[in-house]
Amino acid sequence: MHKGLSDREKLALYGLVKYPNLPDKEVASKIQMKISTFSSIKQRLKEAGYYRTIRIPMLQRLGAELLCVIYTHFNQAVPLEVRVKKTSKTIEVFEEIFYSVGDAFRGFSISLSKDYSHITSIEDIRIETFGQMGLLEEEYPTTVLFPFGMSRVDRFLDYAPLLKSNFELDWLHDEGEGGLEEFDDKEVCELSNTEKLVFCTLVDNPELNDKALGEITTVSRHTISNIRRKFEASGLIKTVRIPSLKLLDFDALSIHHLTYNPSNAPSSELVASEIMDDATIFLCSRRFESFMISAYPDYETAKDEGVKKLGFLKSNDLMTDRVKIEEFSIKSMITIKDMAFGPITRKILEVQKLK
Repeated sequence: MHKGLSDREKLALYGLVKYPNLPDKEVASKIQMKISTFSSIKQRLKEAGYYRTIRIPMLQRLGAELLCVIYTHFNQAVPLEVRVKKTSKTIEVFEEIFYSVGDAFRGFSISLSKDYSHITSIEDIRIETFGQMGLLEEEYPTTVLFPFGMSRVDRFLDYAPLLKSNFELDWLHDEGEGGLEEFDDKEVCELSNTEKLVFCTLVDNPELNDKALGEITTVSRHTISNIRRKFEASGLIKTVRIPSLKLLDFDALSIHHLTYNPSNAPSSELVASEIMDDATIFLCSRRFESFMISAYPDYETAKDEGVKKLGFLKSNDLMTDRVKIEEFSIKSMITIKDMAFGPITRKILEVQKLK
């Protein structure tokens, strides 16, 4: 696994993913690498597509009320390419959906929404479209809702634990760094028109510096810098680096929809310590339900880890019989929307996209 990367390249990639907000000099220091070496490797990895940078908007503080996950089994008689072509124009076009993937007979998406009615309207169109195409077999799509006011986000696109474990970097002592505590803040705030414009521009253009952002807006570089620092300091926006799992030879992406025993549901601490692990890149939970995404080097590992989780839940009488676990092939699945946060951000803030 990862035969294309040297040990130093793995270390540098981990540093880039673990510390996306730090200057190169500080990242190099934390991973015990010369700055000249780190800078050179960083450029090579970026050019080869081993990572990309995104900005995650904390929309729960700007008017979004819930996060939604939807997964579906499809009739395999309809080719994947035909399904994707049709749904890209009728379903995935909705701004609320920021991530959507699928293979020949399954698919799932994650959305952020201002309210329940917006999600319901999308779901009605989804079911109608699937029905017209003959995609649905016995079950409707499964919808899992996580209202921010009564849910917790234990992990959101944090790939650092996954890389550290698979790159065998346990010798690095960096516990306590990172995380995404910003989702814990539910206090709604108001932005000025200029701040809304800058906020959306930052989300739309995560790779551009303040000078370049100033050139595509009517806002000065100085103002953009001040507003960006304000957003980052207050936790309204979070910079994240996402590694290419396909280039790193990860082959299995597992989704876990866990429903808990209503008379013996696990505590949030137990979910974080026993159900979430290094392979977890996304985990959102309510009192009696969790949805988790994990990545593994191969199907065998994915199956084994799934069995372990089920074994723990069953042995402690924590689960119901409605637990669902699905494994997708990273190499063969199609990504329809890949962390596209810009559209829903502009919709909620009512800001037009810059031309």
